[in-house]
Amino acid sequence: MPQTTLETSAAAQYAVLVTLSWSNLPTAGDAVTYKRYTNWTSDLDINGDASEVFESTPTLQVDLGEIHGGTEDKHGKMTIGRDSEPFDVLRKGLIHPSVSIVVEHLDPTNMLATRRKLFTGQLGKIHANPAGKTSLVRSELLGIKDPLKGLKVGYAMTPSCQLPFGGPICGYDKEATKQVGTVLAVGSPRRVSIQLSVGNGTSPNERFRRGKIMVAGMSLAIRQSYDDGFFDTFRTPPEWIVGKDVWLYEGCDKQLSTCRVFDREESFVGLGIKIPSRNPVFGAGE
Repeated sequence: MPQTTLETSAAAQYAVLVTLSWSNLPTAGDAVTYKRYTNWTSDLDINGDASEVFESTPTLQVDLGEIHGGTEDKHGKMTIGRDSEPFDVLRKGLIHPSVSIVVEHLDPTNMLATRRKLFTGQLGKIHANPAGKTSLVRSELLGIKDPLKGLKVGYAMTPSCQLPFGGPICGYDKEATKQVGTVLAVGSPRRVSIQLSVGNGTSPNERFRRGKIMVAGMSLAIRQSYDDGFFDTFRTPPEWIVGKDVWLYEGCDKQLSTCRVFDREESFVGLGIKIPSRNPVFGAGE
């Protein structure tokens, strides 16, 4: 009776490595937080000195999607246990610093020689309970081509400025005017109280409208500010930022009147501001 040999895929001996990282600035301590996971059956100490250990997570699955030579790739996806950091926060819809991801693979029997990088990008949308599995969470993987979707060619003919505030053409130095402070309290519904190092009430509201609060690596866009040190944000801030250090940046709502506040009227690019509200060929004047 002939013997039967079972075939084993060479890829079966490879382990997937996932490195997640996000900024903690301007909070004191380490500037970046790292979390490392692998789908191998045990933890993998890459260098043998505990400097880079990937935690065994059997639920980890990575699908890199379709990558081709065009300007848009099909998003990949990663599935992992719902309590794995930072997904324990992300799945709740709370604000969190943007998370970078690096996907690699290697042969655990010869780790340093076989380690290969497969993907670098960012985490995208988070989906809790994928396919009804309450113990898991799934995230989209955004590659380096994803920012191309937001590129603009030319300027829109609108009455508001089309330039990014503080860019090289605008010429305003936001870094030079940023203020340092500490979060005193978080109120309802989207209010943050900040004690600035130079004291509160030093700048008018229009200088911070559409500005941002950088805290623990996160960016909170400012909807409105007040002279008593309170700032309303567009998204609900988490309570754990109380006591954290912040950087407070001025902003611009793209209106000509606000541009004049920053003395940058000569850089204003609102190409449609002179366009009449009626078609002079068909419309009658008021």
